[in-house]
Amino acid sequence: MTDSMIRQFPLNRISEIREHPENFRLEIAIPFMAFASGNQRFPIELGQPSDNPDPLRSMVILSADIQSRDSRMYALGMMRVTYDRYTSKLVSLDRIWSGLENPPENVRENQDLYTTAARRFDDEDIRDMFRSDARTGGVTPFAVSLQPYAERPPFDCRFPELGTLSWVTGGRGFPWGELDPDLPAQFSSLHMMCIKKRVFFNEKTPLDRCLALLWFMHMVPGVLERMAAEADSAASIIQVRNCFNQKDDLKQRRFRWSSEDRCWCKTVYNESELNEELEAVRDIMMDPDDRNVRIIETAPWERYKKR
Repeated sequence: MTDSMIRQFPLNRISEIREHPENFRLEIAIPFMAFASGNQRFPIELGQPSDNPDPLRSMVILSADIQSRDSRMYALGMMRVTYDRYTSKLVSLDRIWSGLENPPENVRENQDLYTTAARRFDDEDIRDMFRSDARTGGVTPFAVSLQPYAERPPFDCRFPELGTLSWVTGGRGFPWGELDPDLPAQFSSLHMMCIKKRVFFNEKTPLDRCLALLWFMHMVPGVLERMAAEADSAASIIQVRNCFNQKDDLKQRRFRWSSEDRCWCKTVYNESELNEELEAVRDIMMDPDDRNVRIIETAPWERYKKR
């Protein structure tokens, strides 16, 4: 056991833990965090593909640190992942990339945190992360982000040639609680999800967030199926205004507040979901004429773009 592990785990309290185990609980480091070390060989196998023809597809999980002053990305972490579209299971982690570009002073002073990161965004490397190949049927990967509303606009601004990608959320708005009852009904942070699953990760760089999200995608059944369906589907955004007194009821139906549009919103992906939500909103608002409701239709590649 290393000195750092001894410092983190209170070995001097072992006897107390034995006497009163009900006062303690064990949290385990997310094992996928080891994939960020610089000596990894790719691809890393995560599962076996099915025997179906043409089963494989790819996605790119990404996360960014963004300068609040000018909404510019200064740190970016990305990983390309292959999954089986028939079994909805991960097959391999194919590649990891991270980089810095003109970071603020406090990051420059702590660049040892980014030991494996490039010191600039390499446009060709990033384009290559999204390049289609024969192994995945020539289909372009889609992007998965914890904060697509915040991360897609600066990403598209920096890499406009990738502006036609489909993006899906792995954070706010994704139904983690529906797929796993142990997880919060509404996403607030990866760390809250970790608490519920009794795991932890040390978040230092965007790549750490990507790896933690990848682990949850691997562990929670139905996640890949839901994300892949969203990436391929047109969507309807339901916007509800003038509803201060009804906001708690809307939150119960997983509407979220959009500070950009100044309304409560929910995205649905088929007509039956849309009709169900509209009926519920009419009852909540006591407004059969939908005077405070607006429906916005979006194509997969238009979601989360700056409007």
